[in-house]
Amino acid sequence: MSSSSDWIQLKRQLEREFFAGGIAGSVGIFIGFPLDMVKVKLQVFPDQYKSAWQCLKQCVQEDGFTGLYKGCLPPILIQGLINSLMFVGESLATKVLEPNLKAGEIGSPVNTYLAGMAGGVLQCVALVPSEVIKCSMQTEVGGNATQSEFQRTASCVRNIYRSEGFFGLYRGWNATVLRETPSIGMYFFSYKYSKEALTNMQGLKEANDAAIMVAGGIAGAMSWSFVYPFDVIKTIIQSTPANSNGESLTIMNTARSLYRRHGYSIFFRGLGTTIVRAFPVNASTFFCYEKLKHLLHLEHLKEDQEFDGLYR
Repeated sequence: MSSSSDWIQLKRQLEREFFAGGIAGSVGIFIGFPLDMVKVKLQVFPDQYKSAWQCLKQCVQEDGFTGLYKGCLPPILIQGLINSLMFVGESLATKVLEPNLKAGEIGSPVNTYLAGMAGGVLQCVALVPSEVIKCSMQTEVGGNATQSEFQRTASCVRNIYRSEGFFGLYRGWNATVLRETPSIGMYFFSYKYSKEALTNMQGLKEANDAAIMVAGGIAGAMSWSFVYPFDVIKTIIQSTPANSNGESLTIMNTARSLYRRHGYSIFFRGLGTTIVRAFPVNASTFFCYEKLKHLLHLEHLKEDQEFDGLYR
């Protein structure tokens, strides 16, 4: 196979990963956003809510059902890019680490995990600003109820930029990278090996829809369980304006402050809600991802056949 042909195949593979990952990510974030709202409130206001159910009811009572989607615009709009970067980063890293890997094959456990970690780092470029805006909006007290979601989002971005400059949108970068790198490594590791195990258990050559969705749910739950304390720290840093409490918002300072005020349990506050949310969100994400990637692959095969036919 020529180098030109190799490049075309790689380009098309990355296009499929980018498009399929982007659409799948947006679908998943929309499905799980209300429980993400509950998770953030439990982390930031641990003394205000006794349980996830109480938090959910209070949110609906205060802001209505649409209040559960407060701050959803940034992650939904940008989640396509976030997931696209994640899947492209993982795919590129796999190509580098396992250049002879064939379609449908899984690399070694170590390389599978490392490739996922690469995807986790790359997605942070788009993820961190989205998370800063989302956390700031979700923990906002009061606010102008007459403003549209777009207006509230634009107002939040302006406020962050005025008070902290451009890099205010990257508040919590280190904590996010520490969360995402091992988490996404576990995400792809769990998905690929769970899907393979479920497929083999059913005596199938290829994974069916049930195996894809169950493996996706397992991957989501495992990846969150793996690094949840870092998510608590990240959320506190990103929802707290710089210098608002007189302390530097470093990972260690934030962790020590949380432990002094709330004890060890604060680092797992909202974990149950997160896992409940993670299963359907990632089941739907991987289902959409695999289906879209398959459709795009068939379309590219059709294009290749038509192209070849012109020169026969």
